[in-house]
Order: sequence, then structure tokens, then C-alpha cells
Amino acid sequence: MITVTSDLSIAIEHVKENCRITRLSRYLNNEGKPKHPMIIKVLTELTKEEVIQAIFDGYKIRE
Repeated sequence: MITVTSDLSIAIEHVKENCRITRLSRYLNNEGKPKHPMIIKVLTELTKEEVIQAIFDGYKIRE
């Protein structure tokens, strides 16, 4: 489980609720560019593996 900041956790939750997995997988494979700032934040601050782990396995918020 990865540890993220509270800002990043808000962005991750936005991606989980609003981004389709097919579209997210395209973004992770560098096929197209997201326009929404929250999605861009998640993709720039985390690696591909960390994004997948955060969405499917969860994360802890750094205090």
C-alpha cells in the first residue's frame, strides 16, 4: 500500500469515481493526454504501478 498526501488522495478519489478504466489505461500507456487537472496530477505524481495500486488496492494518507 502506498502513502500519499491528502491533496493526492482527493485526486485519486476523483479518478476512481470519474475516469473509465479503459480511458485511464490509455493515459497510462501514453495514448492521449488527459485534460482534467486532477487526472493530470495523479498521472504526473505517481508511476503507472502506483496508480494501479492506489485505485485497486488502496492507499494511506501521509499525516
